[in-house]
Amino acid sequence: MASRNISDLTKKSLYAKSGNQCAFDGCNTSLIDEKEINIGQMCHIHGINPGSARYNSDLDSDYLNSEENLILLCGNHHKTIDSDPISYTPEIIIQMKRTHEDKINRHIKGSGNRFFEELEIIFKKYDFYNNFYCNDFTVPFRSDCIYKIGYLRYDIEDLINSFYSYGISSKVQNDLRQFTNLLEDVMFNITGFMHSTEQGFAKINDIEQLKEILKIFTEPIKKINNIYEIYRYANS
Repeated sequence: MASRNISDLTKKSLYAKSGNQCAFDGCNTSLIDEKEINIGQMCHIHGINPGSARYNSDLDSDYLNSEENLILLCGNHHKTIDSDPISYTPEIIIQMKRTHEDKINRHIKGSGNRFFEELEIIFKKYDFYNNFYCNDFTVPFRSDCIYKIGYLRYDIEDLINSFYSYGISSKVQNDLRQFTNLLEDVMFNITGFMHSTEQGFAKINDIEQLKEILKIFTEPIKKINNIYEIYRYANS
């Protein structure tokens, strides 16, 4: 009788090749939910014990717990294939897995360019160049730029967590996470010295205090702008 003993390396490889999605044909359910909880199930194509679905006594424990004999599914489709082993034979499941992983691989190869396309769109959508990069914040400016910078930060965070990020390096992801974190900190402190006028402008309450804050955040602002300069046209 074999035991369930799947290595961490096998688990990581299976999730990576499956794109964190259910491999059942037509499902593609994300296996990391909105609370970042893993809801995926690693299912044995050939069952590991007598009486389990698609059990084959000729296969040893090493093979049974190998990536080759595993498919990543959601809970519903794990139940589907194991409750009907006549319809879902090893051959059918292996082909299903291969088709899904090939599709994910094609997406990953093209996702790097798409990531930078989306990033450029976000920068332009919220006019980051004028709303932050060229803004010294010491003269009245349109107060809606504060909201735009906030929305830009959220959109970049969503992009980093999207499927498109699979095709970019960890350095790019880390740079952009640093960008959004610094941006949040800087804007929180700057806007504390301002209020919105009826005409829609952000007016400074105390220019001298604001200048002191800007001095404190000189390096973070410089870092934000440097990262922007690197990635604003990364798709070009």
